[in-house]
Amino acid sequence: MMMCRPPRSKNIACRNEVKGESAIERSDTCICLKVKFALLFHLNVTGFDTDVLVKDGVVTLKGTAGNPEHKSQSTEYIREIAGVREVNNLLSVASAKAEDDRIACTG
Repeated sequence: MMMCRPPRSKNIACRNEVKGESAIERSDTCICLKVKFALLFHLNVTGFDTDVLVKDGVVTLKGTAGNPEHKSQSTEYIREIAGVREVNNLLSVASAKAEDDRIACTG
């Protein structure tokens, strides 16, 4: 099982010693990086507070989503990534009060 954190380098490519484009593009490491970038790219979904685990193309998300819509959008974004066979979205939804407290502290 592959668990990834946000990459440190901006020049990340999904390359390794495996022959054939489909093997590289569908590797768990590459899928994990694509998922993290997709979550970071979409401003309505947080990629920093989400753990991404990938095993044989099956993506599991753990963490907290801001609301139910963000949780479902995460699944939709990830399903569009090449090599993803299944998405197990285990994100919990933050309570409205916790979200209000977070906004009050940062705003």
